[in-house]
Amino acid sequence: MNEFEVNILAADRPFYQGPCVHLQVPISTGQYGILAHHRNVIAAIVPGKLRLRTPDGAEQTAAVLEKTRELLGQLGAELWSPDMLMVFNYEEAARGQNPNATRFNESHILSEDILEKVINRGGFLIDAEKLSGFLTISTPLDEEKLDVTQESNLKISTGCWIHCSKMVSLYQTDPQTVLNILADVYWEEFVRNYAENDSILDLSFDELEGMEYLDVKDYLQMQAGKVKNYLPGYSTDSSSFRAKGSGETFASLNEKVENYIDIELERYESFILENGLAKNKETYQSRMQYANRLLDTSQNKDMAAHDVRIL
Repeated sequence: MNEFEVNILAADRPFYQGPCVHLQVPISTGQYGILAHHRNVIAAIVPGKLRLRTPDGAEQTAAVLEKTRELLGQLGAELWSPDMLMVFNYEEAARGQNPNATRFNESHILSEDILEKVINRGGFLIDAEKLSGFLTISTPLDEEKLDVTQESNLKISTGCWIHCSKMVSLYQTDPQTVLNILADVYWEEFVRNYAENDSILDLSFDELEGMEYLDVKDYLQMQAGKVKNYLPGYSTDSSSFRAKGSGETFASLNEKVENYIDIELERYESFILENGLAKNKETYQSRMQYANRLLDTSQNKDMAAHDVRIL
């Protein structure tokens, strides 16, 4: 049974820490289910019911409520304002890194660039500086960091609480709307700037139809080169991984791609050249003449360099 580790915090204590096989949380669009090996996601958690199932089949339920926070310096009143928990559940998060191994900086969540995008998307009548004043960010480790007498094995937080003041309603919006749009905007920026770019694996061969045979070789070499450049990182980080059934590793797959480029595609090109295969005779002849001129130029340069050395 596939399982994953979760750390769910109540306002004053840990609610659950340990293995989980299914987690269901309330978000703005309904209930969101999480299983092991799901893609990374950032979502705004809203008031509702949270459910989790442990590997032994036991289920736990908790109510997700809005928090009360005292806003100092703003009328001195206690106001009800929603919070949003951003949880970063990818492997590098526990090392304080983004998925691309760059340093994770939680302050970027409320950066001016992000807030400007939130304002534009929501059409809010407020500037980034004022909106920033209504938003605060904290982590479960913040209080622990201040208490130097407290010992803990926890080093890096993989979750952030974002709090939005009710005072933002003075600008014809509401805290929950701001948090929902913030989650969407930051997720898009996070994926664009920090997530691994696996789009290069979406290989397409539709362009091969009607392509000259020699161009086919160049196109296949380009596509294979993308895969080759993508694999070394996995060969280092997951050197012990083996695919079920085939026993393939990232290193063995990388070797196959190199053999395909250096051997199979070279054989293909040699076959085309030796047999003079072309879909367009004139195009083929022009390419061969151009290739011969390049070879002649290169030979003349080498001969001139040789003569200079003799003199």
